[in-house]
Amino acid sequence: MQSNAIPTLQVRDLEAALGKLPPEQRQVILLIGLEGMRYDEVAVIIWGCRSARCGSRLSRSRDQLRRLMGMEEKLSDSVRPRAA
Repeated sequence: MQSNAIPTLQVRDLEAALGKLPPEQRQVILLIGLEGMRYDEVAVIIWGCRSARCGSRLSRSRDQLRRLMGMEEKLSDSVRPRAA
């Protein structure tokens, strides 16, 4: 039987990071990422605006979530070119 400790810790880290986001950023991530709603639906619900603005706000929300979870450094390391 395999332990599910790692996935459980990851879920806790995600929950904690989501809790630190401003409400608007948390809503965007949850509605699009968890509920599977379309950008245009979320834009109308949260901001009453066009979906073009929603995409950039979602991007900023995801960036902030990555920073809160300590993933920013890991992502930038994986994108850096390897030494020859």
